Amino acid sequence: MLPLSCVFTDLDGTLLHSDRTLDPRDLATIRALQSRGIPVLIATGRHHTIARPIYDQIGGGVPAVTCNGGVIYDYEAGHALLDICLSPEAVAEVCGYARRAGLRYYIFTPEKSYYDPDDTRLDFRKGAMPLCPGVRVEFSSMDDLGDPTAHRVVKIILPGMGDEAVESFRAALAHRKDMELTFSGAGLLEVNNAGVTKGWGVRWLAQRLGLDLSRALSLGDNLNDLAMVQATGFSAVPANAVAQLKEAATLVVPDNDHCPLTCAVQALFPQLLE
Repeated sequence: MLPLSCVFTDLDGTLLHSDRTLDPRDLATIRALQSRGIPVLIATGRHHTIARPIYDQIGGGVPAVTCNGGVIYDYEAGHALLDICLSPEAVAEVCGYARRAGLRYYIFTPEKSYYDPDDTRLDFRKGAMPLCPGVRVEFSSMDDLGDPTAHRVVKIILPGMGDEAVESFRAALAHRKDMELTFSGAGLLEVNNAGVTKGWGVRWLAQRLGLDLSRALSLGDNLNDLAMVQATGFSAVPANAVAQLKEAATLVVPDNDHCPLTCAVQALFPQLLE
């Protein structure tokens, strides 16, 4: 029996360099693992349409955990295996609060991602965005969404949230017990349905695929990765990870610009790269 059953990896801040590219050395490690029958699976906060370019590089034919576990997406079949949405009441309260407080927010439905039409980093016509440099992806403008409560919503993102704004948000919506709050980056507050986390997502997908999580390796860098890191038998976080992840992980490896996946496999399972 191989010592490693599978790898679940976050993308931004973890597997991907700061310029959002995949290092050839980590890609070679992925190929080495795949050649031994060890699948490498994406577990990301990204919408499945925005994670697609990285999936196409990694390959392997396995589904991905996207939207922090809100959507388990099968790229080969071209549809979600599972999606778990926020209640319309939760969507109404979060979006209503954001509008009253003058906060930006983005909406992910199971099919599409909707972003701020005034974000100058985005080119809606050409499908160009910082998360996918040089690759066209499909995303939509919030102007095209209309009433958010008329849609099935798997995740809401509130960017640029400082500590005071986060505390005000938590206080205003503390009565709602049907929401899961987390962060995928500095000031990037993300709202899913209660209990929906990457940890929940990898457990669901591992059970479906017959993968032993006690022999799985996970990699992540931020708070939305914490439940995943806690769910697997082995975990590695890059040096740029937040303190809570470093405390929870099996080991800390070099930062996301220095091949954390390769370093983790070399440290924990060197025989797999021989």
